[in-house]
Amino acid sequence: MEHQIKEFTSPVLDKPLKSYKIVCPLHYFAFGGFKEILLKSGYELTHPQGIFFHRPGRDLIYAEGEGFHGHFTLNVLTTLDFQELESLFSQAFLEEYKNKYVLVEGTESVRIRDSLNGPSFDEIKHTLPRIIVDTLENSLWNFEDYCQRFSANNLSNTLGILLYGLPGVGKTFVLRSYFNKLILERGFTVVQVYQECLNHINMSALLSSCKVLFPCILFLEDIDMKFKDRQEGMGTLAGFLMETFEGLSQAENVVLVATSNNVEVIEKALLRPGRIDYVLEVEKPSKAAKELVLSSYLAGLDINLPLPLNETLIKGVDTFAELKGAVQHLLRTYVSTGNFPPVKEIAKMIRAWKETRLVGVSEPKEREVGF
Repeated sequence: MEHQIKEFTSPVLDKPLKSYKIVCPLHYFAFGGFKEILLKSGYELTHPQGIFFHRPGRDLIYAEGEGFHGHFTLNVLTTLDFQELESLFSQAFLEEYKNKYVLVEGTESVRIRDSLNGPSFDEIKHTLPRIIVDTLENSLWNFEDYCQRFSANNLSNTLGILLYGLPGVGKTFVLRSYFNKLILERGFTVVQVYQECLNHINMSALLSSCKVLFPCILFLEDIDMKFKDRQEGMGTLAGFLMETFEGLSQAENVVLVATSNNVEVIEKALLRPGRIDYVLEVEKPSKAAKELVLSSYLAGLDINLPLPLNETLIKGVDTFAELKGAVQHLLRTYVSTGNFPPVKEIAKMIRAWKETRLVGVSEPKEREVGF
């Protein structure tokens, strides 16, 4: 392939070809937009497989995905310097991703949305611990101003926030609600990458790409699954991320927000200020929070939930996951039989879920919060 390209271009090119390998999902999934940017910039498609030739400057770009599943890897042969190539990709990022929610689901799929589903953050904030609300609002709402002020004083613009707690207590629920507010009202881009994709990503390249989308949040769920303590024998990804933050240049102007079900197994050095600055526990939802979520589940349904069932749900469940499961069960029963299940049945189901959840779960040690 490389030989054919050189043979094709040799009569007119007076610049050497350079070879680049880019391992980043944002590059990989923006490639369609990248082609459009090239055409708008005066490049012409001169080969059906994707060779672009810029006649006035005699510049050539050829790119293709690598391997059967791609693994987010683009191989690029070009006469451009890497900075020039990245400048063209940056234009594609801004058209494809800016001011949106970007979910990288796998090596062959990405979802891009203008907003996220869920309740307004302003509707639920009164049900949340004050420290979580203050941290999100104080550190993220004025993030652009924060970066400008820190840069003026030669301070680092890195920011990391970790929310931890038992499964189902609402860590992602809270974050997605606030992310939506930032997307709609503050022009943020939120990039979320699923766990199974992390092994195929160059973290430095991903963070550098996120910087183009400033202000941007890189959102990683359940980081205890991949970023484990080196003593556990799985510290490779944590080491990569720490090295990236240590260099600071790739991580500046990008907010890393993460969640964890078990903060104790995460690589401890990753939780230092300058990497993860705020480590906040999300406890079991309050009564007000459960009432708000229950009402949202029932909104639009022509159903009057009996008071005993309502009280059993609110008092019995400890997590939003349990609440959702119980509501789905009673609604299925109602739709199929015309009657709600007995209170004892719902209560027994909730107890069984709690027993399952508590098996093998130990209470986390007390950890200092914030700086």
